[in-house]
Amino acid sequence: MVDAGRALGLLYQYARAEDLLGRASELGHASGQVLELVGQSFRLIRRPEKAEDCLRQAVARNASLPDTHLELAILLERKGNIQEAKEHCERRMRLLPNDKESQCLLGLLHRRAGNIDQAEKLFMGVASDAQTHPQTRARAYSELSKLLDEVGNFRDAWKEMLAGKALLSSGANDARAHRQRIVDPLFKLVSELRKDDVEQWTQSGPERSPPNCILLTGLPRSGTTLVAKLLSAAPEAAVADEYDIFPKMIFPMLLGRETPESFSAEKLAGLDPRQIVRLRESYITFFRSAVLCTSNTQVFIDKNPSLLPLAPFFFRLFGQRSLAVVLRDPRDILVSCLFEFHKLNDFTVDFLTVTAAVERLASDLQAWRTLRELLPVESYHEIVYEDFVAAPEQQLKQLTQRLELTCGSPTESNLKVFSPSYHQASQAVHAWSIGRWENYQAELSTVLPRLDQLASLIALR
Repeated sequence: MVDAGRALGLLYQYARAEDLLGRASELGHASGQVLELVGQSFRLIRRPEKAEDCLRQAVARNASLPDTHLELAILLERKGNIQEAKEHCERRMRLLPNDKESQCLLGLLHRRAGNIDQAEKLFMGVASDAQTHPQTRARAYSELSKLLDEVGNFRDAWKEMLAGKALLSSGANDARAHRQRIVDPLFKLVSELRKDDVEQWTQSGPERSPPNCILLTGLPRSGTTLVAKLLSAAPEAAVADEYDIFPKMIFPMLLGRETPESFSAEKLAGLDPRQIVRLRESYITFFRSAVLCTSNTQVFIDKNPSLLPLAPFFFRLFGQRSLAVVLRDPRDILVSCLFEFHKLNDFTVDFLTVTAAVERLASDLQAWRTLRELLPVESYHEIVYEDFVAAPEQQLKQLTQRLELTCGSPTESNLKVFSPSYHQASQAVHAWSIGRWENYQAELSTVLPRLDQLASLIALR
C-alpha cells in the first residue's frame, strides 16, 4: 500500500494515493515503523500536513526510530519551526552519533538561528569526511559556501562552492547524457520555428477554446517563486510550485511514439485537435489533483523556472496569454544557481562548472529571444525581477491586469513552496540579492563579457 501510494502520488493520482496511504496508516496504527513510512510517503508526494501528523504519531509509538526524527526535522525546518526541528535532529544524533545527514541538517538549523560558529563547524566536519557519501558532502559544501557568503568571506565561499561541485561532477555522466537526448533537440526545434508556424497555431478552430492556463517560467533563481507567491493571492487563481506536471506527464503524451530528436515544427503544427483537447483535460485533471483546486479556480498558473525550452509546446496547447517569463540579470542568476545545492537532473547538471552554467543560460535566453520574436505581443508577458523588487505593488497590478486576475493582498498568499528558494519565499520583498555578483567579479572575470552580452539580449542593460 505504501509503495503504491507513493507511485500514484508521483503520477498526480492524489485521491488514490491518499486513500491507500490512509488505509495503510489505519492498518499499522500501532506500529511506529509503518507510520514512519506513511509519513515519509506523504512528504514525498507533497502532502506535508499529513506527513507531519503521521510522523508525530510514529514518535509517540516508538521514539527510537532515527529516520522518523530526521523526517520531522526536515518538515519543521521548512515550516520555520527551527527550535523543534533542532530537538528532533539532536534526538536522531543521540541514536546515530556519527550520522552525517543529521550533522548537515543541524548545521543548517544553527545557520537559520544565527549560530554561525556552530554551523560552520558542522558543515566543515561533514564536507571534509572522505568516508561520507559525495552527495551529502556536496550539500555540506554548498551550505558552508552560503554561510561564508552571508558573512562576507567571498573568496572562501567561492572555493567551497567549487569543491562541492567537483564532488558531484564525478557522477554526472548519466544526467548529462539524458540532458543531451532531451534538451538539446528542444533548443534545435525552437531555432527552426518560423512565424508562419506560430500563426498557424493561433488560427481559430475547434480546439481554440483553451482553459486559462499560464506557464510562469524563466530561469532558476530568476524570481519566479516571488511572483508565484504574489499571484497566488488572487482568489480565482491556483498556483502549482514546480510540480513538473507538464514535462513529466503532458510532454511525453504529446510526443507519443516520437522522440525529441525526431519531433519537428510541422508535427507540432499538425496535432489532431482532439489530441489537444485530451492533453488539456489531462493537464487540468493532474493540476487540480496536485494543488487541491477549489470550485472557484478559473486560472491555472504553473510555476516552473526550468521550462523555457518547453514554452513552444505549452503555447501550442494553451494559446494566447499562456506564457509569463521572469527575466533577471544573468550575472546574479549565475551566482545564485552556483551556490544552490541541487540534485542532478537535466538542468542542474549544467551548473557544475562556471563555463557550462554560462552556456546553459545562453541557450535558454537565446531560445526565449527567438520564440519571443515569433509570438504575437499579446501572447506573453515579461517580468523583470529588478523592476518587480523596486516597485512590487505597481508591477503586480500591471501583471494581474495583463493576466486578467484580481490583485489580492500578499498576506493572502496560500502558495505551498517546494522549490529550493522556500526560505527566501517566506521573507518580505527585498533587494539585497540584486548585484550580488559584484562580490565575485574577480572569480567571474573570464565569463563577464559573455554575461554582459546575455544581459543585452534581454534588454537589461
